Amino acid sequence: MPAQRRHSEWRSRDLIFTLALFGLLGSILTFTIGTTVIGGGGILVITSPLLLLFSPILVPLGIFAFITTGVALGLGGTFLLSLSSVMWVYNYLTGRHPIGSPQLDALGQKVKDTTEFVGEKVHEATRFG
Repeated sequence: MPAQRRHSEWRSRDLIFTLALFGLLGSILTFTIGTTVIGGGGILVITSPLLLLFSPILVPLGIFAFITTGVALGLGGTFLLSLSSVMWVYNYLTGRHPIGSPQLDALGQKVKDTTEFVGEKVHEATRFG
């Protein structure tokens, strides 16, 4: 019987601790959310007239910043693409065989064979003309 009593006491302590923990966490969460909402609302109330007053300056400035960022990213990407292309050609010409060089060699051989074939056909056509 005493072991059963301890078990029920432990469950009561567990229940009280859990409820107290949930109460504490709920209070902290309520305080945090309330502070955030009230602070955010206060900031919105204070800054709305300022944003409305300065919107003729801020809107073109935002558009300018957006376009400038796009141009900078585009130029940076173009620079990186050109740099990687130059490095690929350099590696190809120095014999380091970059990615895709076997396909390029095969294509070059195919173009060479086709050119020789067309040259022979032109030579045959002009000889009998």
